[in-house]
Amino acid sequence: MDLYIQDDFFTKEQYFQIVQDSKYGWDLKDNYIYKNLTNKFYTEHCIDHMKQQLNKSVSLYRAYSHAYRRDLIPNIHKDVNATHTAILFVNDTYNPNWLGGTIVWTNKPNYVEFKSNRMLIFKAELQHTGTPLICDNFRVQCIWKINING
Repeated sequence: MDLYIQDDFFTKEQYFQIVQDSKYGWDLKDNYIYKNLTNKFYTEHCIDHMKQQLNKSVSLYRAYSHAYRRDLIPNIHKDVNATHTAILFVNDTYNPNWLGGTIVWTNKPNYVEFKSNRMLIFKAELQHTGTPLICDNFRVQCIWKINING
């Protein structure tokens, strides 16, 4: 699985819990906000849901969330320590004109539009970067570094 995209990935109840949780508990980093997702909901329930949706064995290396403002341009990078990266677009209020998607390079650049409750999963070895929002809101994502087998 090089690139997997699914809209409405989590149930309405699960996604509501993620959105509510995204409203508090952040740590300020240099130019963005961040938090580790160590709660059992993220480390077990969300992983179990991924297993069901993907019909594959999924194990967690790490889970966290970050949020960027429009003035931050993320860098192009690859991830390590897991076979895949799973990114959930979280904002409960979002306008497609704000942009803020993610670019993943396979044999070509693939722009994945930011959309609430959209899950993007790709091989961690692929280069990728977020793109800034064109508004004053935060671009909020939950990220799971996962190992997928089968």
